[in-house]
Amino acid sequence: ILLTLLIIASAATLALWQFFHCKRKVANYILRERKGNLIRVCWAPFGPGWFGEKDAFIYKVQYEDPQGDTHQIFVKSGLFSGVYFTDDKIVESKRK
Repeated sequence: ILLTLLIIASAATLALWQFFHCKRKVANYILRERKGNLIRVCWAPFGPGWFGEKDAFIYKVQYEDPQGDTHQIFVKSGLFSGVYFTDDKIVESKRK
């Protein structure tokens, strides 16, 4: 029983680490590659592309781009994969 509990605890710890690692990877991508100000990153388990996905997490992200526009996007990221964007929508524009 102790070995079973240890295996379950290890698997849960690894899954949590992977979840937060991917979330941090998404945040770093927004900050470094898109030069944006991150507003919010939320887990979206049923976001676009979720069906059949087992090796990646999907997040709903809001960020402000360098021009001041606020974007809402869905992002997929996995431990051994990159950061993939879908459904990029500008929800608030500061441009005239």
